[in-house]
Amino acid sequence: MVNFQQNNNVKKYKWNIIVIIIIILVFLALVFTLFFGTYSFIKNNVNFNIDHSHSTKNKEQSDSEPKNAPKINVLSSEFSNDFMHIDKRNGYYGISKGMTKKEVEKKLGHTKHIIPIASVKAHKYGSIATYYNNDDKVERIFVVPHNMSIHKFESYHGQATISYNQSGKVYDGNPNNSFSVKVFTNKDDKITGIENVDQIAR
Repeated sequence: MVNFQQNNNVKKYKWNIIVIIIIILVFLALVFTLFFGTYSFIKNNVNFNIDHSHSTKNKEQSDSEPKNAPKINVLSSEFSNDFMHIDKRNGYYGISKGMTKKEVEKKLGHTKHIIPIASVKAHKYGSIATYYNNDDKVERIFVVPHNMSIHKFESYHGQATISYNQSGKVYDGNPNNSFSVKVFTNKDDKITGIENVDQIAR
């Protein structure tokens, strides 16, 4: 009788140990699942890495290009009709020669982006750039396409009337009017600016 009871006690003890081990394993599995789930959530949804270069780039873009700056497609019939074939020497896109810098920036926004076009430094507002004289008044107005090669421009608008070696090309389809369109380029044959100018003799 004693042996039977001892055997039962041993069996109960073994079962208790097994149950405790199972509980511990289940508990550890739950902890591991909770930990892994939390880790995955944080990894996928929380960004601890602050990309300073990206934020700096965005800040530079916001400083250099106003939000309301115009975007002009120079490979369009609209640009061809409204700029290439119409006298726009005194103004284009709401900007006129003689306007003050303050008046321009009231329309186009403030910019810190200054680019070289031919022999001048022009303030860039999206696809428009202006050269200011000493009185901070608009003296020259340029259209400045983004990353546009002269070859791509010519494939749309045709061959220029006059070609210069490194400084650009002149478009003037009508010798009887009073204006020409000058396209300035850099050493990489990229267009730096397009200007409606007094007619250039052939």
